[in-house]
Amino acid sequence: MKTDRFRSLRRREDGQALVFSVLLLAGLLGVSSLVVDGGNSLLQRRNQQGVADAAALAAVKDLPASTSAANSTARSYATTQNSADRSVVDDVVVTGSTPGACDGGFGAKLLAPESVCVIVHSTSSGAFSGIVGIDTFEANARAIAQASQVTALGGWLPFGVRAGAFTASPPTQLTITPSDGSHNVGGMINALAGPTCKFYGGNGVADVIKSAAYGGADACPITIGQTVQTQTGV
Repeated sequence: MKTDRFRSLRRREDGQALVFSVLLLAGLLGVSSLVVDGGNSLLQRRNQQGVADAAALAAVKDLPASTSAANSTARSYATTQNSADRSVVDDVVVTGSTPGACDGGFGAKLLAPESVCVIVHSTSSGAFSGIVGIDTFEANARAIAQASQVTALGGWLPFGVRAGAFTASPPTQLTITPSDGSHNVGGMINALAGPTCKFYGGNGVADVIKSAAYGGADACPITIGQTVQTQTGV
């Protein structure tokens, strides 16, 4: 009788290992979904942010000349120029001389004049997440860029010159003249000037800008590979 009872209990325990295996498999699939699909979702989010940044920076170069050109450039960079990221443009907001705003689900953001706001997204399928009812992931991004111009130069450098306005041979001569015509442009960054071609401190930059013809000093020619003297703080 005892033997029959033990056999009966043993038969009742048959299949328990299968149940535990199924539960364990479900847990492993859940972890795999979190690691693989979650990582892919973060990668897509980063890619879309890069697309939005590139589109906004490319478009802002068209301002303030043309808001329509800026809009077209932003959409081109977000799609055609970065087609591998499969971005969908949700919105492009370009402001002219007046402020504006853009949202796109990120919260309202006030745009200064001469700004570009680009909002994009992409969708991707999960490898394991479909098991738990999540078929696709959506990555969203927003980028804002603003065009601004230097209205004055005084006290320090560096300053920029458009590439199209400069030639190396013969070198383009640049003259900086304040509105009062005094040629007295202050500078606090050391510059190569003077007969000894050393780094001068204080108003060395002003001397170079004014040049010797206006009471300053002509800049020394510098070639690639040349060693020049310097000093602490330069």
